[in-house]
Amino acid sequence: MDPIVNKKERPYQLWWHDKHSDRFLPAGVAFHNENHGDYTLKLDIHPDQKFILRPISTLDDQTEYRIELFYKREGKAPLKRCIGRGVSNYNTNGNVHIELNPYVKALILMLNHEE
Repeated sequence: MDPIVNKKERPYQLWWHDKHSDRFLPAGVAFHNENHGDYTLKLDIHPDQKFILRPISTLDDQTEYRIELFYKREGKAPLKRCIGRGVSNYNTNGNVHIELNPYVKALILMLNHEE
């Protein structure tokens, strides 16, 4: 089942962060799915693939996430596979820092629109 995305909602920005140069490059957008509490990610480098960022645990001010790739198989039900992890806490200013394999740069979901 596809997650319901509120298309009228202002999308959150996704950025690639190069830790060595401290540069940020645009990566795409994310939409919050209020029914499930997760995010649908639209990455510029993979426009035809569907990624879901799901919270998996919360403790104090830290939330951990997993990122799942959904893919279709011919004549079979779609599958999902965990392809990365993320974290949001005080040190990330409330934004989600995601390690997405095989990419070296960190993917950042900017939840804090003030930055």
